Amino acid sequence: MNDPRKTIQSAVIAAIATQFGSEKSRDDVRVETPRDKQFGDYSTNIAIELAKKSGLNPRETAQGIVSAIGTANGLFDKVEVAGPGFINFYLGMGCLTGVLKDALENDKFG
Repeated sequence: MNDPRKTIQSAVIAAIATQFGSEKSRDDVRVETPRDKQFGDYSTNIAIELAKKSGLNPRETAQGIVSAIGTANGLFDKVEVAGPGFINFYLGMGCLTGVLKDALENDKFG
């Protein structure tokens, strides 16, 4: 567990493959930090992008991804669909513990 963004990207890529049978790379999944914390610790608009390319409903696409991700073994407290199809991630103790462990084990962290 190094970077929560990479963890989120991996979870999203796996969910897309499960729900839509589509292959995506890390470069395809942009994960950002929302300006307003009410929208989670991180968010992505990948469902909106996928829906544009495939003609699907973006909120339904986002819900399919969220359903496949779940709370991913404690990595996330909550994963939700917002607005037209954004996916918001709220980090759980599993993810935060991993980041702290990496920081303590790596003298070059930060």
